[in-house]
Amino acid sequence: MKKMRWVGWSKGERAALLLLLVVLAGCGTPLPPQVIVVGDVPATGQEARQPDAEHPVYYFPLAVGFKEVGAIVAGEKPPQKNDVSHALAVALAKRHYLVMNAVHAPEQLLVFWWGSMNPQIENFGSNDPADQVFFNEREMLALVGAYKAGGMGWKSGDLRTAARDDRYFVIVMAFDFAEARQHRKKLLWMTKMSTESVGTDLSSVIPALITSGGPAFGRDTTPDWIDSGKPQKEERVILGPTEIKEYLPADKKAADPKRPPP
Repeated sequence: MKKMRWVGWSKGERAALLLLLVVLAGCGTPLPPQVIVVGDVPATGQEARQPDAEHPVYYFPLAVGFKEVGAIVAGEKPPQKNDVSHALAVALAKRHYLVMNAVHAPEQLLVFWWGSMNPQIENFGSNDPADQVFFNEREMLALVGAYKAGGMGWKSGDLRTAARDDRYFVIVMAFDFAEARQHRKKLLWMTKMSTESVGTDLSSVIPALITSGGPAFGRDTTPDWIDSGKPQKEERVILGPTEIKEYLPADKKAADPKRPPP
């Protein structure tokens, strides 16, 4: 379970919060996580096609894995990489993004990473909020999509508040595969899913993060809070274990007869 940091809290505030947590602990089953989801499609991805059941997009998966960003909190237990990769493959397949195979070459390179991102806030011993320095404010605001909050009214303030919470996240980034083979980065789309991490652990919330983010895969969306406890209409998809193999164009395979088939 994620531990709580007390930077900037007075003794009275700590005692009040601990009392509240004790009361909540006796209220039964914890509430499902509220997930903030934001999808980005930059100018470089405007022409990327949207897949459908008849015309799926095939991709090469690259799982970066677990990352801790910002203030480090002891006791983090990363989930198994294969478990997260498989859950992402299932969620992507429901949106018609399929793992490449011997018949279908990849069109996109999908990069997955997940972990914790925590604010680095220093008050230098002062109780005056004006004296606080938010060292990684830009990164935290980007995670929750606060840069897209113009015209969102009260949600804009809520996003800035969420950016000051310790958060668990899953991020999917899609690049043009042909460009990536030439060592050039052409970002097509990115989906960010995050939830407050206090009182839970990453392995427990990973399924909610991935399921909540599915509708934003490949799309540009405004930040939204998703109640992961509400059922979503999903297509049934069954995938075998994800297997990653080296991909070579047919002409290069033919040029090297000693290379065994993938």
